[in-house]
Amino acid sequence: MALMNEIKKRIHSVGEIRKMTKAMALISAIEMRDSRERESISRPFTRHAALTIAELIKRSPDLVNKFISQRKFTQKEPYPVHIYLCTGDKGLSGNFNDSILTLAVQLIEDKKHQLEEQGYEDVRFELRFTGLVGRERMKKLGYVVNDDFSFSITNPTYYHSMDLSDQLLDDAWSGKAAEIYFVYCRLDTAITTEPSYTKVLPPDPEGMLWVAQTRHERVDLQREKFNEDFTTATGIRATTAEEVNEEQVKRDQADATLPFAFEGDEETVINYLVNTYLNALTYGLLTESYASEQLSRMTSMEGATSNADALLLKLTRDRNRYRQMQITTEITEIVSGADAIT
Repeated sequence: MALMNEIKKRIHSVGEIRKMTKAMALISAIEMRDSRERESISRPFTRHAALTIAELIKRSPDLVNKFISQRKFTQKEPYPVHIYLCTGDKGLSGNFNDSILTLAVQLIEDKKHQLEEQGYEDVRFELRFTGLVGRERMKKLGYVVNDDFSFSITNPTYYHSMDLSDQLLDDAWSGKAAEIYFVYCRLDTAITTEPSYTKVLPPDPEGMLWVAQTRHERVDLQREKFNEDFTTATGIRATTAEEVNEEQVKRDQADATLPFAFEGDEETVINYLVNTYLNALTYGLLTESYASEQLSRMTSMEGATSNADALLLKLTRDRNRYRQMQITTEITEIVSGADAIT
């Protein structure tokens, strides 16, 4: 009887948990739909801003550097690097937060090794979390976490993200940060996410291209690079594409290096472009990270609900099997008693 009561208690507890995971999956599905719609609206703007600043840096790098006016750090003085981790305010989202923390640790180690090779003796990393998850874990690992910084990625708005982009620019101007990175999760496909990081300041043209490209575009570029390397190494064409007009390619390459021609005040134009770039990039990263969090939570809760269903099926079978054993035992005892009387 004690075993039967234990099975019934487990069935009840698993059933209650299933109700919660099912409800959370439905809520996350609604949140994901809204956040993905917000992300899809913001993506063209973010993509255009990223490509514009990348082309501007390629053609006129001195103009952008002059406006941002980040001071140069010597190899003897502390070299501050700020890393913003776009984690959530709560868990139950699969490996969303863990993947961001793992990538942040890898970024810190790689960046530290790179700067030490360049001769910087005192590299200092400061972590700033947009969510509550992960702070204590990174502190235990020995990293410096700014507890005074508070900014949530939940339902981000463009005007809300402008406050954060202003802070980024102020830190760059004042010399509080030599480099600023964002570590977040981007939507890899319709059902998967991918942890990524982006160098926000100073603007990195290659990083801007990474932000602007979709997964399929990155795969195509990697395939093209492999084909070029293969052709260079073996002398064999790896593709069957049509011949390209070499003169046109040369003209395009020459045009890509020409400086911009500005109408009006040059400083005003650069000021507007850099501020727009920061606002668009910050908003785009926040919306994509929030959509990734909701997708991860929905997937996690659906998986938990499926596991609960499987466990309920197993417990129900165990309960029925135990009840059948009890009934069989009682019938056997009745028959044995009747035989003893006769």
